Amino acid sequence: LRMTKRDPFKYFKTSREVIRLAVMMYVRFPLSLRNVEDLLHERGIDISHEAVRFWWNRFGPMFASEIRKKQAERLRSGPQWQWHLDEMCVKINGEQHYLWRAVDQEGEVLESFVTKTRDKKAALKFLKKTMKRYGRPHIFVTDKLRSYGAASREVGAADRQETGRCLNNRAENSHLPFRRRERAMQRFRRMRSLQMFAAVHASVFNHFNSERSFYSRANFKKNRAAALAEWRGLCAAYGIAILPLARPVRIGLAAPPNDRFICPDVIFAVGRKFASCGPKRAPRGRDHGLLPHPCPARRMLVVSCTAYLSRGDEKSKKLGAKAG
Repeated sequence: LRMTKRDPFKYFKTSREVIRLAVMMYVRFPLSLRNVEDLLHERGIDISHEAVRFWWNRFGPMFASEIRKKQAERLRSGPQWQWHLDEMCVKINGEQHYLWRAVDQEGEVLESFVTKTRDKKAALKFLKKTMKRYGRPHIFVTDKLRSYGAASREVGAADRQETGRCLNNRAENSHLPFRRRERAMQRFRRMRSLQMFAAVHASVFNHFNSERSFYSRANFKKNRAAALAEWRGLCAAYGIAILPLARPVRIGLAAPPNDRFICPDVIFAVGRKFASCGPKRAPRGRDHGLLPHPCPARRMLVVSCTAYLSRGDEKSKKLGAKAG
């Protein structure tokens, strides 16, 4: 298999599943770096909060870029109906800056852009940047800031702008997840870090936002599982291709050194290495790329453990009874 790009997870001791999980927990939820460290420690993964900081700075933009690329291809394939444009005030070291955000009619964040001012120049740059990636919508919904009108006339879309008292509630409500994340991070110190985190947070929010109030419980669970499975496959094309097995392989886990089972349930393994091991013991001292159990209540990532393959239910029951 010939690869055109370098694997971003190469030379990392920790498996890519753990890195994806740590980045998702930090960006998606209002958690601090040490909160993520404690939650992973509860799952049996011993890392430092500085490792979480390094991972999200390194891999967060990669994951966001891949999600944004798929989103742009999907949105440009059809006509754009309505965009909601709004700006929010963000303080950086006591100085007020402005975060411009564009949201479509379904609530997906299209673009985030940080400036020091909110004049015509900033609004025009924000509009051009958004339209270059996603095309031109039929309607621009904005507030009554005059910079939007001046920028719309500059790009020849003055007849498409709409303003109203409650028309832009879609954009106002989209600020709330970012505000919660901003309070957890105790604000920002540089424009560069604000721009990077706003872009990564928007992509991750779009990926997992399924608007559960509009779906039945069964459809919501399917959409959530599909989003999580797609997240686990991010940047997988850069490394070794994952070969699907003909049938799932049951794996029982041996106890760690402290005689405590990390996960007493059965997890799934993907790859030729485990399929060729048979009933023998898997190799020690390396990350085997184990995928978590599909059940959320039993989801657990295991790193650098000893695994045993078992094709019968009796052995799995014995291991489960031993774990209990």
